[in-house]
Amino acid sequence: MPHDYEPIMPQPSTADDARFLEATAISILDKLSVETEHEAHIRNSYQLRRAAIEIEIAAKRADEMARLDALQREMDEALPRINARLAELRDHAQKIVLVLGKTVNGPGLAFMAVYSKGRITWNSDKLEALGVEHPAILTAKSIGAPSVAIRAIATKAQGENKQYQAVATVIA
Repeated sequence: MPHDYEPIMPQPSTADDARFLEATAISILDKLSVETEHEAHIRNSYQLRRAAIEIEIAAKRADEMARLDALQREMDEALPRINARLAELRDHAQKIVLVLGKTVNGPGLAFMAVYSKGRITWNSDKLEALGVEHPAILTAKSIGAPSVAIRAIATKAQGENKQYQAVATVIA
């Protein structure tokens, strides 16, 4: 059988040389089988160790997710109480400012209470009807109740401490 390549070694010249080469080939094939089994063992060992590490990582992730869930529950429990307290403080400040009848602001505060006098509104239907029949249209005039708005104040401390922004967001 012709070959397109140069053989690595010459053809055996005797039957003993042929048997020797055959025995050498068998020995090499035996080593190849052993090495292949060793490679398969290493590959299997790698896959088992990798699977164990992946399970460990998944377990740690589950633990970390449980910690995050617990933190979320804490937050879910705390926020309603905090928001209720903030609403109580806001309402109390608004009532005081309504009694004072003026805006209240102090140095270094994160919030101010802005007083707005009651708005003047007109009932359009009454105004039109009265305007045709009577010049005394001022009876349609109504004055709304005064109001107070709590607003965040941009301060130097606010730029340094982002907690003010978080509080302002919760209150808004």
